[in-house]
Amino acid sequence: MLIDSKLKFSNEQDLGAGSASLDVASTNTVDLTAIVNDLGTTVSANVAASGIMLNIVVDGEAFTCSTSAGQLAVKVMTKASASSIASGTDLGTVIVRALTAAASGAYNVDGAVIFRGHLPEGNYLRHIGLNYEGTTKMTAGKVTAWLGGASDTGHADGSQNSTSPIA
Repeated sequence: MLIDSKLKFSNEQDLGAGSASLDVASTNTVDLTAIVNDLGTTVSANVAASGIMLNIVVDGEAFTCSTSAGQLAVKVMTKASASSIASGTDLGTVIVRALTAAASGAYNVDGAVIFRGHLPEGNYLRHIGLNYEGTTKMTAGKVTAWLGGASDTGHADGSQNSTSPIA
């Protein structure tokens, strides 16, 4: 499966090189004027109602934390321009996942699905991005995040995901 590069927020983005806590913007933003539905209409501000899914998977390196437990929260941000998406309007947290320091944790598996679901309702401006936040320092962990269909299960390199979604 191929993922359109214009719809990627993160491509094996390393979240493990942070400070005491994690607060990192996605490396890319998505320009909503570049997304069209199957009728050729731009979805823009109606992206939450369009059926397009937000996909976030562990890709390339499993998550570990410096303490026995922590949380990863992912916020959807919107802004009129692509610069400094972290300073944009917060449309809501889409997911909060518990992380463990143990190698047996749910997200300590390459390919584990962190989130696959619809974007939150809100007043979307032209650009959207993600902000990754954590309650503890991540010592390792890479994510790939993109907008796509419900059946998108791939890694950044195009290989298929072997881990079933974690709800």
